[in-house]
Amino acid sequence: MAFCTNCGAELPEGAKFCTECGTKVPASASQEPAQPAQVPGSAVQGNYPPPASVETWNSGGTNTGAKTGEPGFTFQNGGQKKNTGLIIGIVVLGVALVVALVFILVSMLGGSGTASAGGDVLGRYEGVRCFVDGIDIGAEDEWVELKSGGKARLHLLEDTYNGKWTLDGEDLTITESGDEYYGTLRDGVMTVDFYGMSYTFAKEGAQVTEPSTVPAGTESRIPSNVQWWEGDWYGWWILQNGTGRWEEVSDSFWDTCARIWVEDDGTGYIEFWDEDNEAGECFANADVSFTTEGTYAAQGAMVCGEGLFWNADLTDGAWVVYADDSPMGPAIGNVICVRGTYVDPDNSEDSFDYEIYLRPWGTDWEDVRGADTSEMPYDDMMPAYYDSWYLPLIKDGVTAAPDLVGK
Repeated sequence: MAFCTNCGAELPEGAKFCTECGTKVPASASQEPAQPAQVPGSAVQGNYPPPASVETWNSGGTNTGAKTGEPGFTFQNGGQKKNTGLIIGIVVLGVALVVALVFILVSMLGGSGTASAGGDVLGRYEGVRCFVDGIDIGAEDEWVELKSGGKARLHLLEDTYNGKWTLDGEDLTITESGDEYYGTLRDGVMTVDFYGMSYTFAKEGAQVTEPSTVPAGTESRIPSNVQWWEGDWYGWWILQNGTGRWEEVSDSFWDTCARIWVEDDGTGYIEFWDEDNEAGECFANADVSFTTEGTYAAQGAMVCGEGLFWNADLTDGAWVVYADDSPMGPAIGNVICVRGTYVDPDNSEDSFDYEIYLRPWGTDWEDVRGADTSEMPYDDMMPAYYDSWYLPLIKDGVTAAPDLVGK
């Protein structure tokens, strides 16, 4: 039996032309039906090979014709056409967006810094100054280090702490032992309040502006040299050269607090209380005035007016306290000494001399502890309750001297 080589129709025996399509039947016509040609390597089923212009296809669904007039065809494994170049571009763009997002989050939560913060914020910031009630008590040997990953290390008041930090623009937050401390960070200069004390730290080479003489937000007619005296003070006083009933207690000493008020006209008032006084009581008080005569210090001197030491009257000029006359030597700053003599008004044979050593409340006394005492009045110039009472209060942020000393 013969078949048409063009359409595969069965040919009558001896036919010269196909009765279906009219194709001439060659003498050597195949005895089997012709099979459509297959495209090597294609996955096409059916009678249509892929158009020559079609792109490479991956396993996937049904093509309905990429161009007008092109027949649809089906792939063996089902699926959709994929453009490899486009896919790679999308993946790269996605990765870039993720990296950018991570960089922003890391910068905010402890990374290498943000542009608004003035560049790389990581590193060590050395203490520049520390204000307590408007008085600069210094910040020597104190520092804050910002580490990667939002970690922080702090060295304050002779102790070192581990903490964390975050930065939102220029707003800085430092967390230590669950407590949060707030400040700012810009151009390598950090300001932050710790324990009620206003610190300024700076990186090496950073430009630090000088603080205003009058604390921000306040207006005062008090002369700038007088403002240094105003506020609370802490230290100790010693009874010396006792006579009569005071002879046996010579060289006794007590931790002491003092408070100085200053009026707009430059006059003021001072009172003292120690560990033996009840709340609200004082063992000495006096009106005071301030002068720059007889001293090279810008802060001048404080001069006693009328007042009392215990039950004895104080007379004008009984105390003249110089800001630059440090009895601890030039290496120890921010210290004053009030000197006087008490005579019992009821018995002049009962008397003693006294010295009251004071530094602004909040001052770190470690410079005194480690100092050479050979040039000092006494071998131990530290207050007795410094470690057990005073220092814990400062670390807890107490900014005013309590009514009871050492308790």
